[in-house]
Amino acid sequence: MEKKPRKAGNYLHNVEKQRVIFTGNGRYRINGNGRGACQTGQNRIKCNGKQKITAWWKVTMSKFEEVCQIYQKTRNQFLDYEAICRNFARSLVDGVIDYFEWPHSQEITYIPLGEEINPNDRFYALAGAMRMDDESFWHFGVELTAEEPGGSNPLPFLMSFFIKKVGPHFIVKLGPKGKEIRIHEEKQGKQDELAPFYDAVFHHIVQFFAKDYQNAITHQKMEMGFILLTGELEKGN
Repeated sequence: MEKKPRKAGNYLHNVEKQRVIFTGNGRYRINGNGRGACQTGQNRIKCNGKQKITAWWKVTMSKFEEVCQIYQKTRNQFLDYEAICRNFARSLVDGVIDYFEWPHSQEITYIPLGEEINPNDRFYALAGAMRMDDESFWHFGVELTAEEPGGSNPLPFLMSFFIKKVGPHFIVKLGPKGKEIRIHEEKQGKQDELAPFYDAVFHHIVQFFAKDYQNAITHQKMEMGFILLTGELEKGN
């Protein structure tokens, strides 16, 4: 008579007492025989060990194990989504730097955005500065430094990017209230096709220094836009 297997996570014994262990996430191994070639289907597993012992076992899970399994699956999906957005964001920032021919001697730092921006809270890796808002946008600040010809009077400023992915498109906003720009995932890393986006970023920077710079350095009350002067934020702390 075939023995009744125990629940998943415990040992499952076949008729020749070779121990088949269900390790979760679709992985199984045969104790003492290395990893077996296992197949799954309708909550059943079929494992072939080195001794060519084959057994079909019905795998059952407790409610707790089901909760843990769906939690693991959902968490992994979220982490994968975060990684996809982070890789796209890094590619986008690198593209801006290359398109502008910004000096590579300058350090590029990232600053988290929030109700109060702390310019001293700098990161050299994008992952440290990414946060998600209540509209599911990942956002972060990129700090660059403008200077007069010859390198005098350097002035750090912050660009705020908001990014999320919907279907095959990334949605990008320049600043929290910026217009949504749709970029197809196939354009990632293709500088020629992203030139209109880079030009839009350039236009925002030029407009800021042409129209809003004086208000910024005299601490006029301004809504948070795409560009902020981080040097002035430090003075205000």
